[in-house]
Amino acid sequence: MKKLVLLLLPFMAITTFAQSTPPDPFLIGVHGFAPEFDPVHHVCHYVRGVMANPVTLDERQLFLSATHFQLARDLGANLISTTIHPDFVFTPTTDNVVHQICDAASPTTGDTLRVGLLDFGISNFLAGERIMLHPESDMDFGQRGYFEVVPAAGFNRLPVDSANLASPLDLPFASVHAIKMEAGKGVVSGVVNKRKEDLSLFREWMDSTSRLDKGASGLYIVSVTAQLLAPLGDSDSDLPLMHLDISTVDSANALFDRNLRFTLRERHFFDSLDQLITTPIEVVLGMIELREVVNAPDSTPVAFVDYRRSDNTVWADTTLLSYAKILGRVDRDSTARVTAKWEAFDITLSYDDNASATFLLDAVCLSSPRTFAMFHPEHRIFYPSTEPDPPAELEPRLTAWQHTRAGFTSRVDAILTDNGRVATPFPALRFLFGPEQGLHSAQWPLSSVANLLLRERSDNRSRIFCATGYSESPEVSAAFSRRFASGYYCYPIPADYLSPVYPDSTPGSYHHHINRADIRGFV
Repeated sequence: MKKLVLLLLPFMAITTFAQSTPPDPFLIGVHGFAPEFDPVHHVCHYVRGVMANPVTLDERQLFLSATHFQLARDLGANLISTTIHPDFVFTPTTDNVVHQICDAASPTTGDTLRVGLLDFGISNFLAGERIMLHPESDMDFGQRGYFEVVPAAGFNRLPVDSANLASPLDLPFASVHAIKMEAGKGVVSGVVNKRKEDLSLFREWMDSTSRLDKGASGLYIVSVTAQLLAPLGDSDSDLPLMHLDISTVDSANALFDRNLRFTLRERHFFDSLDQLITTPIEVVLGMIELREVVNAPDSTPVAFVDYRRSDNTVWADTTLLSYAKILGRVDRDSTARVTAKWEAFDITLSYDDNASATFLLDAVCLSSPRTFAMFHPEHRIFYPSTEPDPPAELEPRLTAWQHTRAGFTSRVDAILTDNGRVATPFPALRFLFGPEQGLHSAQWPLSSVANLLLRERSDNRSRIFCATGYSESPEVSAAFSRRFASGYYCYPIPADYLSPVYPDSTPGSYHHHINRADIRGFV
């Protein structure tokens, strides 16, 4: 067995699994590059279908051929993956690209290949952010007061059952989920620099003229996940229970400090029928917009973070779906630049001096609207106000994201069943590639929930496949891998390596079949 594993390593992709898995053998995969790259025009043409006998060069760049599938079998693989053209997921008159690939990989006769697909309609969709700052974690806050740390597994049901987002990624005791908020226990503050770097969305580029097409929405929904312990009596009470203060800089001059206050109130623990809520809930406290401003009096190219509320900024466009990082590669290479960019920012949590109710606090959340809409598709913040005096924290309403969850499930169904052309999900489809998971991306909560939705709709056949950031600590990488199939590992193929599966096992023949110019081969 040891000898067999060593023979397979040079051309395989290793996958590990979270929770229950489909009844698969150990998966050995190849990824087809042939349809992707146009060496003449240096552009990508993603797979649009499957052809038995491609004729022209253009077709070879746009279609997988039957030769690819047979070659994958001959190489000993039982998983084939490729990148598909996102427009060809919806094909009204013929079988869509996923349908064709799954049929070719699992014919009525011959060996069955499992299928992994990169669809940018899914992977780009999952690029929204959900920054969760847990007060019980020293990875999130430097000063955590003297609050009692308690287990509260109920928070793992937010936003959907088994989401498992209540604990930080890196925590010595995974059963600890929250702190008990009560008087006389100090404050929680000092957001750790590495968590500040999660805050990456912004609307304005420093060079907005030349990069206007890549503008990004910097809108975040500010919320907390909490659970009331002591009863309250007045559903209309605006009495404060906890204050969430964001330290930042003035919008007009980055040299002046500014403080924004958000407040958790007694009325937040009552539903629309004025019934007391005693289960874990997520409460929206308001919205902020993240921008980048330059320190004008100083000529150095150091940027600052500016937060604006709806009372002093009009959000003319909340539909932008393109996201970009405030911290670029140059910033990450310079500790001084990172420190300068984030030194004015902090979050402080404090129990109100006049409050009497006790509650559990699981996390402070900063979510891009698309992510929040995936979590809470029916939330009032996504629908026009019908109230004569609507809560200020819900204005303006973010109706642009009203159908986010429905759009995601519609695309998933198009991939799993070709928009209903087949009765059950394609049995061969194992993986849809998601975004790479890194601590700084803040994308793992959305990917986690999307994975649960995908598994449910595919009868547990398919799941999100996410690579793990190579720079993450082993503890954090392990936490990512508990949620998804892990990232793939690539191994070079030595020139003198003999094929264990090809009948003609000479090195030249083996490499000729892997790297054939006419079909471009696999990795």
